[in-house]
Order: sequence, then C-alpha cells, then structure tokens
Amino acid sequence: MYKLSAAVAALATLTQVSLVSAHGGVLSYNIAGTTYNGFVAYDSPTGQSTIQREWDSYDPIQDPTDSYMSCNEDGANLGSGQEYATVAAGSQIIAYWNNPWPHTIGPVMVYMADCSGDCTDATTSDLEW
Repeated sequence: MYKLSAAVAALATLTQVSLVSAHGGVLSYNIAGTTYNGFVAYDSPTGQSTIQREWDSYDPIQDPTDSYMSCNEDGANLGSGQEYATVAAGSQIIAYWNNPWPHTIGPVMVYMADCSGDCTDATTSDLEW
C-alpha cells in the first residue's frame, strides 16, 4: 500500500503545453469507496483539509522543464489541513472535476506520488512522479 497525497500528488497541477492553457481542478476524489476533498482554488486555503496540494497561482507554466511544473509555483503546504489517502494496489480512483469545466481548452495534468508518510513535509522535488 502507498500513502499518497493527491496533489503532493499534484492532483490539480495546472500546466500549459505549447500555447494551450487551463485552470480548474479536482473538487473531490473517491478512492476505494471513501470520499476525500480536493482543493477549492476559489476559496481561501485557510481551513481547507484536503489530500490535494494547494497551488499558489493560476499562471500557466510555459516551460515543460520548469521545476514549477509540479504543483504550479510549488504549491503551498496546507500544514495541519494536509491529508493523505492510503491507496491499495488496484483500487479504483475517481476524480470529480469542475462541472461544467470552466474552459474550452486544456490540458490539466494530474499526478500522484508516494509521499512515504503523512505528507505534511513532502516537497515536490523529493517525490517520484
């Protein structure tokens, strides 16, 4: 089993590829029948508890080699609000996105990573994507 923070896992990594940009995000997750909150970008991060990493900016990342490609501007740590999900191999993961999607173009890339613990001290440079 792995303990994953869906956005340490960068679920909600906002990216730009070529001249295509997007923002929006996963509002919640269902992992093996358990529901977890996503990060709600339009609300203050204060008081949010989520398995997703907060992102600091809607600005698109235009360079695919930029270290900010994960968690856009290296998403802030939610501290005590940072949660994680334990995901067994083969578990079904469902992500519930903004509906309707706020843009006609994309993409948004979403990653998961093993944060080897409770994820509160995980940094994107230490994770294997």
